[in-house]
Amino acid sequence: MNQTKVLRFLKKASAICLTAAVCVTSLPTGGMQSVLAASPAEREDPSIVYFVDCGDYVVDTVSEGDQLGTHNSVTDQAYGEDPKTGYKWGVEDTISNPLKNGDHKCGGVFTDNTWPYEQNQAGQDVGKTSSNRYTKEQVEGGVDPRFIDYKFELGKR
Repeated sequence: MNQTKVLRFLKKASAICLTAAVCVTSLPTGGMQSVLAASPAEREDPSIVYFVDCGDYVVDTVSEGDQLGTHNSVTDQAYGEDPKTGYKWGVEDTISNPLKNGDHKCGGVFTDNTWPYEQNQAGQDVGKTSSNRYTKEQVEGGVDPRFIDYKFELGKR
């Protein structure tokens, strides 16, 4: 074999190996297969099942570079059925008023024991790294240790 043929062979072999490596590493894992099969979404990245921005004041938008998951149509909500997807998810807490997404004068989701970060300007959309949900008067209410629970439905029954 002359040197040109050897170089061509090595280039083709390298290309085949790289292609095989990309194909194998991009296959979903066993757990992901069921998630993808459960809800094929028309999203840029269908592997995102839930995108939650805890404590978001403007729950019907996402920041640049983010996208909603296959199972949610808003970025934060009290636990219950998603208004568009039908999956149940959200911060698990009681709501005595009852407050719902956007019903509070500030926007966002307020529950009996949690609320959005009050230092952000009400009604303003901020990035996911600038918003958060925190406990509201749990120590005063006898909740010890303080906690915030979110619950997510993954598959339809």
